[in-house]
Amino acid sequence: MNTDEHRFSTQRRREGGGRREGKESSKLCVLCVLCASVLTLWVAPVTAADAPKSYEWKAEQGLKNESIRIPNGGDGEVEIVELAGHKAIGNTRKSHYIYVDLPTGFEPAKAFVTVEFLDEGFGPIDIEYDSKQEPGAPLLASYRHAETAIGSVRMESGTWRKALFELASPGFKNRQNGGCDFRLVPGGAHIASLRVSDAAPSAEEMEAIRKTGDASALPPLVSIPKGAEVTFGGHDNYDLSQTQNWKAQLLRELPVLRMLGATSHETYVVWRCCEAQKGKWDFSHYDACVEAHEKSGLKWVPFVILGSSYTLPDWFYTSDEHVGYRCLEHDQVCDIQSLWAPSTEGHVKEFLKQFAKQYKDRGVIESVLLGITGNYGEAIYPASGNDWTADTHGKYHTHGGMWCGDKYAVVDFQKWLKNKYGEREKLAAAWGTQPAKWDEILPAKNEKVPSVRAWLDTVDWYRDSMNCWVELWMKTTAKEMPGTEIYLCTGGHAPPEHGSEFGIQSKLAAKYKGGVRITNEGSDYAANFAITRWVGSASRFYGGFFGYEPASSVNEVGILARIFNATASGARQLHDYSNNTLGNQKSLANWRKYGHLMKARKPKIDVAVWYPNRMVDLRKGDVWKRLRDMREVCDYDFVDDQMIRDGALDKYKLLVCISAGPYEGDILQRVREWASEGRTLYIPAGSGLELQSLSADGKAVPVALPKGGVQQIQTGANLEDYWAGLRKELASNGVLVTGIRGVYGAVFEDGSVLLLNTTASAQNVSVKGKAVELPATSIVEEP
Repeated sequence: MNTDEHRFSTQRRREGGGRREGKESSKLCVLCVLCASVLTLWVAPVTAADAPKSYEWKAEQGLKNESIRIPNGGDGEVEIVELAGHKAIGNTRKSHYIYVDLPTGFEPAKAFVTVEFLDEGFGPIDIEYDSKQEPGAPLLASYRHAETAIGSVRMESGTWRKALFELASPGFKNRQNGGCDFRLVPGGAHIASLRVSDAAPSAEEMEAIRKTGDASALPPLVSIPKGAEVTFGGHDNYDLSQTQNWKAQLLRELPVLRMLGATSHETYVVWRCCEAQKGKWDFSHYDACVEAHEKSGLKWVPFVILGSSYTLPDWFYTSDEHVGYRCLEHDQVCDIQSLWAPSTEGHVKEFLKQFAKQYKDRGVIESVLLGITGNYGEAIYPASGNDWTADTHGKYHTHGGMWCGDKYAVVDFQKWLKNKYGEREKLAAAWGTQPAKWDEILPAKNEKVPSVRAWLDTVDWYRDSMNCWVELWMKTTAKEMPGTEIYLCTGGHAPPEHGSEFGIQSKLAAKYKGGVRITNEGSDYAANFAITRWVGSASRFYGGFFGYEPASSVNEVGILARIFNATASGARQLHDYSNNTLGNQKSLANWRKYGHLMKARKPKIDVAVWYPNRMVDLRKGDVWKRLRDMREVCDYDFVDDQMIRDGALDKYKLLVCISAGPYEGDILQRVREWASEGRTLYIPAGSGLELQSLSADGKAVPVALPKGGVQQIQTGANLEDYWAGLRKELASNGVLVTGIRGVYGAVFEDGSVLLLNTTASAQNVSVKGKAVELPATSIVEEP
């Protein structure tokens, strides 16, 4: 008996199934409502009453008959078309599934589904079915993945092929949308016929399906250069009753990711799945995951998370040790564990110790991603949530805001102020108020603090607390897993409420020979650049590494934008979710055409932008729009306050100021010294744009410009004239300026140039005196 036959002959007794698509759960699709008008397709059984029960549907029979029902509407809207000499059913543009309802009373011990499809495009076909389940079981049990599949990956052969699925525990109680029993997840494929039976196909048919559908023998569609990492995420599971079902799903999905060119696959590793009972560590759920990676030939990126609501074990969640963040806005508690709570540190250290003991020497890990707090695991305070993160313990109080009202946070704030000022008189001078006692000082929102300096001290402490938490995680993981590549997960856009400062987070990661993964990209290149380059600039300056991840879905232009952003920044890692690449054929085509450009490059950047930290802290304007607009001028790096204090300005000969500030006095002094040494500082000149300095008590006062090295460019309040003037000035200094909005260039230390055209038409740019034509929505590499 061959391996595939053995799989199909083995009875499995598992409930449920789950898969994450990006940061959204596939459970959301369960909530889709079918249209009121449902068009029904009927076909007849093809076997005699005394034979094994078998039902067959063929598209050529039309839309009516009497045994298998295929609804037409909602997320299962379909149409019958003629392709390559066959009639076939496929989804319309606004739907993703083909639902199937079987005759009432058909409840086999196992079911076998044979699907005939046109092998066009690339990607998997899957089945989710209504499984055996107890009353009150999670609704997801009605959408369990087929345990085993043969020939289910489309490989662009252009032929009509068959795939075979085993459903090991069918319930078929009509609990899917539209009262159906299972649904095909065709991924864009067209289906000519399907057969459902309680008996396995013949050995001959099974072998024929296996031979024509063997994807493991094919080379990857994209060859990723050595030194770069491409990791796909998704396909997560947090239900310990579904371990083997999850493993079966991974064994189907991981070969598809390998063919996409992935070097690794990421799964969430949450505390509650490892210590479901207090003091009893059990990694069998993740052992099965690791075995699937090893068999598939893909490295593993475990996203190790403790603190977020959905990661907390029941025993901890209901104990006195659970202390949630408390918001200042409503004085209400969040389910996410407070980093100030005294019990948290010990659990983090033990979790990392036990995880390392289990896997550090296994040889399967490409890198470890650390999820230290927040709604999802990023190094930020609560900012959103009540989506899939509420599935474990229910909805919880969450929003963007200041989450430092718990008693442990208050004590830490008072201690921090004592360390900074020493005496209450010095605090009073800075804050403009005289607190009676240290323990009467409380963190407060911006509009309730007594002065600007009081707010800035609150923000600095809030961020410092997060940075200390970052260091605890990085230091502990480096100790427990020496020699392992470690990434800190961070996200958002670094407003005061997030508690993040990407430059310092990158510095701390580099201190422990690690890196940072920032999780906030979309499909707009310039916006992606503005929100990620801070991590790239700081990581390269401090000697760390970094990677980029999308926040959610990405379109076909976004595929190019993300490749270009990562490689032009010098990133080591590009993370994505497979549905972004496989979601449509244009996205897949762009990945196949340009994915090989994802190299770990060394950028050559002469221009830095002076990041206005205090402008952000005081909400003096939209810094991210200015950063985005500046990328339409040229490629550049960030230098923030801490980077300037650490000497980062010495790397650049040109510095661009994008804000009047205000700036701290020591930062202004360092910039003056830098500009007086033969470098050039560009400043916007105009009404209301004069540079400002922060006094000791937080008041903004005008500041004198440096005597030398300053180039003022007259502009209006919207800064459009400033950007135009910068293009001329920087181009005259040898900086690559394309001069076309939506067209971007990047230069590298080896002299090569990479160009991105995000526009819908061909463009021409001059590079090193040579005219280069860029096709519409393309990346062009010039040696």
